[in-house]
Amino acid sequence: DVALDDARVDGADLGHAHEPDSAARPMELSDLMLFDYLLENLDRWGGDFTNVRVRGAGGPLIFLDNAGGFPPGPARHAVMDTRLRAVERFRATTVAAIEGLDLDRLAERMATDPAGFALTPDDRADLQVRRRALLDHVAAVRAVRGDDALW
Repeated sequence: DVALDDARVDGADLGHAHEPDSAARPMELSDLMLFDYLLENLDRWGGDFTNVRVRGAGGPLIFLDNAGGFPPGPARHAVMDTRLRAVERFRATTVAAIEGLDLDRLAERMATDPAGFALTPDDRADLQVRRRALLDHVAAVRAVRGDDALW
């Protein structure tokens, strides 16, 4: 195994492991990964940039640039499944919100948002596929880690 301090990808230094800048940061990042999985937001971590910022030092995480969500194509992409499998701790309130998500109500709300777009029936069906896969992943992690999988 290569320690993170020594790791390099394509010649780029991956840096050193650091303590989170706030106690909530790991939970926020877990939420972000689940959010991106549901939206199928493939480009969050692409290129030489990230669309992840904080509001001030130690401030809350801001989820920027979600316009890549709900792309045409299959309901699931392998890269997003891989990213989801990397998440092994979940905020209990986030899991409960995903479990209770009413897709019809979501579609109705989005259709009335002047700055939003309407989910098509295919978008809703794809979202339901991803939601089920996400909840199955949470259940599988909890089967191994028990309540240690939840914050």
